[in-house]
Amino acid sequence: MYFRMSRADKSKVPFRENPIKPYVKLREGNKVWYKKKSELTEEDKLLLPPAPPKPNASKEEILKAKKAYQDWKKRTGNDIPPPPPPRKK
Repeated sequence: MYFRMSRADKSKVPFRENPIKPYVKLREGNKVWYKKKSELTEEDKLLLPPAPPKPNASKEEILKAKKAYQDWKKRTGNDIPPPPPPRKK
């Protein structure tokens, strides 16, 4: 129905909120599940992947981030590659 509307009416329609927004994606091995951020336990927080290094990070920080990622892979048994870096616009 949205695509049949006039351009003036389309601008009045509010965007719907993303239904996955309050949830966090947890992976252990090849299992994937979602849980609310407010309901995470200490064990669940260990399943969250570490943050990637900043774009202007030093070599030491990059090595530290790589080590944290490798430790996370060993701890969780995840063999899925990390998501690609965001594209610059």
